[in-house]
Amino acid sequence: MIGALLTGVSPLFAASGRAKFRVIDQAGDPVPKASIAVLDSEEKTVQCGESDEAGEAILTGLPLGDSLFAVTSPGFVKRRLTLTFHNGKEVKVEVHLRWRLLAPWSKSSRGSAMAG
Repeated sequence: MIGALLTGVSPLFAASGRAKFRVIDQAGDPVPKASIAVLDSEEKTVQCGESDEAGEAILTGLPLGDSLFAVTSPGFVKRRLTLTFHNGKEVKVEVHLRWRLLAPWSKSSRGSAMAG
């Protein structure tokens, strides 16, 4: 009886998603230590991971269906994306981050232009 119950319940525990991320910049170089957050419907972080030196990270235990992610790293524009998980299969995604550019009229560049 207990064996049958465990056999019936175990697929429910196995039914979760897994995502393998590769985070790269505009030149195609890996972005180490990028934060990869799973967000809830109010866009609050419910799970988080970090890319390694190769720009790769794996998140497991993700709910089946659609999940919202935010990928961030200092010096880059935040990237949001939605991934859909089916039948516990791994989803592989390459995330391209754009560099954040400073405006030429920023306070620091204005001050140096006036001094010269």
